[in-house]
Amino acid sequence: VEVTCVHVETHEKSTFRARKLVLAAGALSSARIVLRSRNISSELSFLCNPYTYYPCLNPFMAGKKIMENKTGLAQLSLFHDHNKEHADVAMASLYSYRSLFLFRLLNEIPLNYKDAKEIMRFLLSGIVIMGIHHPDKMNTNRFLRRKLNSDSITGDVFEMEFNLADDEKRKLFQREKKFTSVMRKLGYWSLKRVQPEMGASIHYAGTLPFGTRDNPFTLSKNGRLNGTKNIFVADSSGFTYLPAKGLTFSLMANAHRVTSEIF
Repeated sequence: VEVTCVHVETHEKSTFRARKLVLAAGALSSARIVLRSRNISSELSFLCNPYTYYPCLNPFMAGKKIMENKTGLAQLSLFHDHNKEHADVAMASLYSYRSLFLFRLLNEIPLNYKDAKEIMRFLLSGIVIMGIHHPDKMNTNRFLRRKLNSDSITGDVFEMEFNLADDEKRKLFQREKKFTSVMRKLGYWSLKRVQPEMGASIHYAGTLPFGTRDNPFTLSKNGRLNGTKNIFVADSSGFTYLPAKGLTFSLMANAHRVTSEIF
């Protein structure tokens, strides 16, 4: 297997040769490398967690001194398993705002900077950010393609399209209403629903999915890229389902499994 690399500063090319190659550059980058090596622009599927966050306020905590044991890390996680089968679970993480930057909240307040700053100083002790992550599965509404671009050092860029069907949007919104209802029972009222652009999550998978047939741009069970003999993929590219919770340990286990079978 030959691997051609381009130095990002000098643009100098180097070629390395190996008996076997393991790609683990992340679902997006591994897929991009595979498409570039074939010099084609086929559309590939991908998975990405839909994500929404809600700033919430506990009125009884407003104006009080922030407790010392509050941090900017997750304080509590909530899970919603509607069918109770552990197969379609959404989750929410609650973050207090002690160590995060105040100016990020000021952008969400429809007031001038000076007034918003004073108000947020008063409310800060009662603010909690609830981030809701939803699972994702294979869907034709989500795909990416390689596009030629002379401005890129590699001569290409990725175009991505991530759309939710109307029934998916309804399902996600209904789930979020359950989370906000629980927050009210805890004494917190949601102030706003903030939905980042679709595909903006940091979790990606499914670009080179595992398959039972030797189709192009799929992986065999042992991680081998179908259509090749000695190229393997050890990241989340093969996963056909993306849970709501970050799958760091699953990624590590899969990488260990793939490389253990190779060597």
